[in-house]
Amino acid sequence: RQDNKAYKFLECYLNIPRLPFFEGEIFMRNLNYPAYVYLVASQAHNTHEFEDDVTFFQENINLGEKRNQETCYLFWAKDLDVLERYDEMVDVLEEGLINYPRNIDMLKLSVNLYMKKHNKSKAQEMLDRALVLSPNDSGLRFLKAVLEDENGRHEVALPIYQDFYASDSTNTDIRRRLALCYYNLAALQINERNKAQEG
Repeated sequence: RQDNKAYKFLECYLNIPRLPFFEGEIFMRNLNYPAYVYLVASQAHNTHEFEDDVTFFQENINLGEKRNQETCYLFWAKDLDVLERYDEMVDVLEEGLINYPRNIDMLKLSVNLYMKKHNKSKAQEMLDRALVLSPNDSGLRFLKAVLEDENGRHEVALPIYQDFYASDSTNTDIRRRLALCYYNLAALQINERNKAQEG
């Protein structure tokens, strides 16, 4: 396909200066260079060539190009997540949210990231920021339930899980989380009753 050939040509054009043979050489760039970088980064992202697109998204940001910058931060962070390069992902999201503090998708990624890193206080901070901007967002409500559940506040998580189950009873993740929430809540109640009887 013609568009694929154009992409491959641009990819080669951008990678030539990175070759060891050309180290220290200065290459001329025209005004379209940032657009070329973004095009190659996007194509690499769409074809799941994550190592490549991380490099190109980073270059696009470093060029200081404002057009598509918000998308670059978001996709860059998503691809680092796939590559499990979480420390780099923290830096990208922090910088991205300084520039675009109302980006719900970056805030959601931040919540999930800090939950993976077992930093629940930071995850809660990001979630609170996102909920202020979009309190009825279903994705954020689900993250709230998961975080409350993991913090041992099963009674807060339970009605949220129940709402999701009522709207999609075939979702295996929701069914699993709801069942575990019921189990944990029941276990807490049994423990409290046993303590009361022992006392």
